[in-house]
Order: sequence, then structure tokens, then C-alpha cells
Amino acid sequence: MQTMPKCHACGKFCRPVEWKMIYSGALPEPQEEIYKCADCVEKNGSFSPQNGIKPECSCGSLTYNDLAKPPGAALCDRSA
Repeated sequence: MQTMPKCHACGKFCRPVEWKMIYSGALPEPQEEIYKCADCVEKNGSFSPQNGIKPECSCGSLTYNDLAKPPGAALCDRSA
């Protein structure tokens, strides 16, 4: 069973709309993957790509959420 990820900005469990991979440089693979909810993207803006990493491998948006959610559904779970 998968758990819902937490928004990196507000800390609430959510259906993320953006993602970012964090590379430390020690290994050729990402060390962490972080997410943002729609409210935080609207409020704080999108993730910016990490220096030295191709933008398409560093961060991006998730488009499946718009297709998967029912009309009128909230993206963030406010009860968490």
C-alpha cells in the first residue's frame, strides 16, 4: 500500500502537482524526492531546477491529478 506524499512547503498530506529530485552530487542518483500541493504552487510558485542537473530530470509538474480528481474535489487533505 502506498501512502500519500507530504507537501514540502506546508507539510500536509496531499495529491502533489509538482515534484523535485534533490541530488547531493555524491552518488549519480537522487537522494530525495519532494512534492508541492496545488495551493503551495499557487502561493509560492513552482520548484526551480537544481544547478548542474538537466531541468527535465530535476523537477516538473504532475498532470495526472487533473484527470484523476472528480470535479469540485480539493487537492489537499486539510484534516492532516
